[in-house]
Parts: sequence; structure tokens; C-alpha cells
Amino acid sequence: MRKSLFYASLLCLSGCLANQGLGTGSAAQINIYKMSQICLGMSEEQVFQIMRYPEIDEQIELSDACYDIWFYITRTTALGQSELMPHNLTPLIFKDGVLVARGYDYYNRLRAKQKEEVQSQPAVSMSSKPKQPPPPKEEKPASPEGETESEPEKGIRWTDKDQQMIEQEQEQNFDYW
Repeated sequence: MRKSLFYASLLCLSGCLANQGLGTGSAAQINIYKMSQICLGMSEEQVFQIMRYPEIDEQIELSDACYDIWFYITRTTALGQSELMPHNLTPLIFKDGVLVARGYDYYNRLRAKQKEEVQSQPAVSMSSKPKQPPPPKEEKPASPEGETESEPEKGIRWTDKDQQMIEQEQEQNFDYW
């Protein structure tokens, strides 16, 4: 009896130790709690006082404003996951220093608007700039089957699978706010 109890507790303990991942479990819980204390309209300084340093930050400049995006861990990493993925993070979006949104809906609209602005810019006259050869293209390593990488975001690897997860969460209303 004692022997089987010992093995059962050893098995349980080893499962807990193996599921450490990136150690994001407690950070995710703390950040979710802290996010419940912030409100739209707060300044970057006020949010910083509550949330502290973001895991990742990004800046998007559009013709109408400058947006600062702070990403915080709000979901634990999966077993064996060795790097943070977009579905582990929640973005907080600031427009000119004021919190205007949180989550991927607004973030994805900003990224789309940024791409539209880049594409709609008029072509630069070649006569005003000296001709330069195009930069060499870098070959990317092949992704695992079913995952095609899109633009990397400051250390985050975005895949089609991540986008699908985000869309599924939005459909199922897994929103903490």
C-alpha cells in the first residue's frame, strides 16, 4: 500500500515538474488580475504603475496618430513550448499615450491600416535618389507542416495556427474584460 502510494505521488510530482514550460503560469494569473484594475482612458504612466514592464512592446505610426502596444502574458505556455506565441499574450493599445483598447481585434485593425497606408503611399521618384541595388533576399527555414509564418513581430513567431486560435477565442468570447 505504501509503495503504491509513493509511486502515485512520485508520478504526480514528476508531471508537475515536467509542465513548467516557460514558467508563465503565475505571470499570466498576476497579469490577468492586474488587467482587471485598468480602464480605458488611463495614461501610459497609470497603466505602468499597475502592470509594470510589458513582456514585449511595439510601436505603430499611422498618419493620424502614434500607437504604442504593450504585450503582457495572460495565458500559460503549453507543455514543451519553448517560446512565447501570440496566443499567450494580450496587447494593450495606447494612442498618443492614452489607453484606447486591449486585445487582438483592435490590434489587427491597426496592423491592416498600417499595411494599407504603406501600400497607398506614392512611389518615390528615382531621379531624386541614386539607384541602389535591392537588398539580398534571406531564405527562411521551412516551417512545420500546416504552419506558414507571416511577418515576425519583435521576437514573436506568428503562424496561421495562431491566427486561427485568436479567431476561435474571439468567436467563443474568451475575453477577460
